Amino acid sequence: YGDHRDLHSFPTRRSSALALAALKTRDARFDEEKFCERVSAAFVKIQDAWSEQKLAAVRAFISDGIHERFSLQIKMQQADGYRNQMEDVKVLACGIAGVYGDDHFDTIHVTIHASAVDYNVRLKSGKRMDGSAQPEEFIEYWSFHRKPGVQSLSGPGSIEGNCPNCAAPLQIVDQAKCDSCGSMVNSGEHDWVLAEITQAREWRVPDNDRRVPGLAVLKKIDPGFSAQHVEDRVSVMFWRLQAANFFSDAAYAQPILSDTMPDDQKQKRTAEISSAMFWKDPAVGKVELIDVVLGEEGEMDRIRVMLRWSGILAKRSAKGKQQEIRSKNIYTHVYCLVRRHGVKSDASRTFSSSACSKCGAPIAVSKEPTCVYCGAELTEIGRAHV
Repeated sequence: YGDHRDLHSFPTRRSSALALAALKTRDARFDEEKFCERVSAAFVKIQDAWSEQKLAAVRAFISDGIHERFSLQIKMQQADGYRNQMEDVKVLACGIAGVYGDDHFDTIHVTIHASAVDYNVRLKSGKRMDGSAQPEEFIEYWSFHRKPGVQSLSGPGSIEGNCPNCAAPLQIVDQAKCDSCGSMVNSGEHDWVLAEITQAREWRVPDNDRRVPGLAVLKKIDPGFSAQHVEDRVSVMFWRLQAANFFSDAAYAQPILSDTMPDDQKQKRTAEISSAMFWKDPAVGKVELIDVVLGEEGEMDRIRVMLRWSGILAKRSAKGKQQEIRSKNIYTHVYCLVRRHGVKSDASRTFSSSACSKCGAPIAVSKEPTCVYCGAELTEIGRAHV
């Protein structure tokens, strides 16, 4: 589900001892070894779900951003008639690379050193295509978030397939919601949620204490605001735009593009979507909040987020054949999110980045900028231009 073949040595452990100590103080049951065991199990489950192109088994412990990313990638693979097979997956080592805590979340960044046979398979014939024949080692950095004060579970949780609130077996369909107690199980209110996967080449120990211009003022006005929500949402936006280009269908991008986008950018986006050009095998490396600019009453607040990604520029002929135009390269884009000044964030929906802010329903592929379930304006969370 990305370019994971870069093998780097483990970084020096620079996780904050104070943050880890504070986490253990609030959660006496937290155990690093058990946590890494759960992460390793989650890693293998996700590889299996990815290979089978069925995400229901992992929906409960991944954010909307991760789910949207995988879902659209799988849909594009299926359109091209193949699936990516991760075989003989083994976690060779798992360790905590960094810990951070704020008012909204405890965050644990995990280094996963793994190996797998990685190749593609044709959907119709089942024949093997390109890829590795032997296990190859790689490293990824997975970031898990959980609400401060939540206690480690004594029994199975969302990673194991049980509701972390009532322990009932989970039957996930559209939403990561427990049928028995109604809890949103990927909210971070009951268990750890995977919210970001960073490739080794892009990884650096996050400077969570860095001063993002304008962020402190915004948090005073909007205490529920979360940088994690914004970064997760930008990941959703990126994959929606990629799908729009791939399928030449603006409906994928309609819910996340702003009506305030300048005409020249709007024309550029329309031309990109309607052209035969698309990005093959895109992979997100890093998403990071840059700054916040607050408007006056009646104006828009603006947030800029940097996204680094890689991809191969390709062109599709009238007969459906693909031709690579430009080899894989790394790109940096800045997304500008806008929201009406005075709108307050709902902290309980931090990881519902591709869901309606009113009813929680998944944002469908639609040309309408409203929720197909309740009719709410999708602009309540904010839309973006790039």
